[in-house]
Amino acid sequence: MLNRVALIVRYRAPFVAWVNEVDEDGMELNLEDANDDNQVYLLDPEDADAVEEWLDLNHELLFENELEAWCEDEALWPDSLDRDTFDQWFAVEVHSVIYDVGSGPIFDDEDDEDDEDEDDYEDD
Repeated sequence: MLNRVALIVRYRAPFVAWVNEVDEDGMELNLEDANDDNQVYLLDPEDADAVEEWLDLNHELLFENELEAWCEDEALWPDSLDRDTFDQWFAVEVHSVIYDVGSGPIFDDEDDEDDEDEDDYEDD
């Protein structure tokens, strides 16, 4: 069992309406399909007991991550990324029991990119 809790962000109707508005492909997304595969954020266990306070401090980061996953053009993002808008656009689930049943090591693929960048500088 990992010493983390999982915070899952689920989309609500206003978010899906926004995706459909900014999507240039013209494919209509529905709420069920949008929530077919959600992002999961791992938090420290002590944050699970105060998730509302954690969200007060971190909702903008989550909001930006979720928006960017669907649309990288920040000019098309909503004007307000405040907590009230976050709560209207997203539902949050917290799961406190996480088992790692994989056989390979856990790694952050972004760390690998950082290491590659550092290697580039070391060669100079």
